[in-house]
Amino acid sequence: TQQQGAGAVDASQVSYTPPFTGSVATNVEVKLSEYVSVKDFGAVGDGVTDDTAAIQAALDASGCVYFPAGEYYITAPIILKTGMMLKGSGIVDKGYYAGPFAANPSGGTYIKLDSGIVGFAADAFNVSNHAVGICISDMSIGVDGYNTGTALDSTISANYAANTVGINITGISDSYFQNIRFYNLERGLDCRYQPAGGLQYTARNKFINVNFDNCNIGMITESFVGVTNYADFYITGCDFSVGCNNYLLINNMDGLLLSESVFFPSQNGIIITKTSGLKMSNVTVFETLTASNIDLSECNIVNLSSMNLSRSGWLGNSFANNLTASLCDRISIDGNFLEATASGINISNSSNVKINASVTGYGVNGDSPGVFLANVDDCQINGIVRTTEGTTYSVQTNDTNRVVSGNVNANGRVNTTPQLVASNDFRFDNLQPAGGVAVTTAYEILRRNIVVPAGGKLILRYARFYFVNSGLSLKVGSWASGTTTANEEYPNDVLYDNSGSGSGYVYTLQIIVNNLSTPTPVNTDVLDNIGVIVQTVTN
Repeated sequence: TQQQGAGAVDASQVSYTPPFTGSVATNVEVKLSEYVSVKDFGAVGDGVTDDTAAIQAALDASGCVYFPAGEYYITAPIILKTGMMLKGSGIVDKGYYAGPFAANPSGGTYIKLDSGIVGFAADAFNVSNHAVGICISDMSIGVDGYNTGTALDSTISANYAANTVGINITGISDSYFQNIRFYNLERGLDCRYQPAGGLQYTARNKFINVNFDNCNIGMITESFVGVTNYADFYITGCDFSVGCNNYLLINNMDGLLLSESVFFPSQNGIIITKTSGLKMSNVTVFETLTASNIDLSECNIVNLSSMNLSRSGWLGNSFANNLTASLCDRISIDGNFLEATASGINISNSSNVKINASVTGYGVNGDSPGVFLANVDDCQINGIVRTTEGTTYSVQTNDTNRVVSGNVNANGRVNTTPQLVASNDFRFDNLQPAGGVAVTTAYEILRRNIVVPAGGKLILRYARFYFVNSGLSLKVGSWASGTTTANEEYPNDVLYDNSGSGSGYVYTLQIIVNNLSTPTPVNTDVLDNIGVIVQTVTN
């Protein structure tokens, strides 16, 4: 710079040598320009003056910019480019449902957005401007005057600024976002493919200690064209505070790690679709209004460990599961899934499922099992499964052709509704009229070949049935029930004894309803109330 008066010094002429071993000598002008303040370029930080141009000028000139404590009002997006670093002086805690805002109560950096804009973004409509290596930290981003509610109840709903986004990370990769809090926004972090600008690939981004307060959506990734153009997101230590309508909406992700994060009451929970390589650990979710705490669809290679999910649907007295998964493959679940208004865990049309958890179903609007399975192949359950409603099952499945294995401790109701089986058990429950043939007074509802191992026996452990008309009986192999409208029996009868043989034997198990007055197939209502468990044992 040019000298300006007797006291002024040309900083480029003043040498500076850092006091560290091996340091390289430079001058004061170069050293100061390595990390400039936005106030060097005219930003005021009073919450009233439009600082948009000054902030953009500082970034374009240096790339590494510091925001001293203050409120920086911006009216247009700040465009981010490769290598830019934005560091504030700390989070400003505006607080949820805090009423009128106090000015910087913690003395931090607050980026105050004009309603209807995006705060920070890469040039998402220019594929050549794909940005990498961006770092944003230690600041709050939001809009004033929206979180004016007074209570958290069944009407919980974010009061946010429509069409306002904190950071649009579309087209940003290998970047780092830490110690940031978002307030009163439609979307805190937005990562959605913009079809008008060509395909942007967004990957390997880290989000650490990021908080969302009173936002419609905390974080969203979505591919409008159905391709996976997001990968390897790392989210840890994040809080999704009360007042958010949606925590996370993730679609078409290849690699997602979510850990050490807490989700407070909201309208909807965590929704993840079409994602491969999903790992969650030490995640806590409290209460949703109407939806599942976590809803997974079309995901594969899913590992949920040390999870704590509770009270889904409680705020709205609705029927919601703690965890819902459909059309998923290779799912491992560990943790506590407690006091859901429906099932603790509900899995459908999925395969390769392992559950090692403490699970409670509640059933506020109906009877719900702790774990409900529908069309699930290869499922193993270990742990404690409870239900607080007296007429529900601990574990329930809708398909007789699929076997649940494992070691489950139910809540003392195994003797009355044993929906739990070990690895050598065969359960036939909620039977459907497929393949049955009405012959005079008997109706065969199942025929299944079971291998009885060498030296083993096939034992009938349990039979349940409910017949509208008296006089009917249930026949399982060589065992037959008495004639009654409803019963639950534990015969422990040996259906086939192969203990004296050195080779396995294929036993054809038949389940038949006897004493029909006419050769009419048994209706579905009757079949739904028939359950059988047989077990192969070896001496």
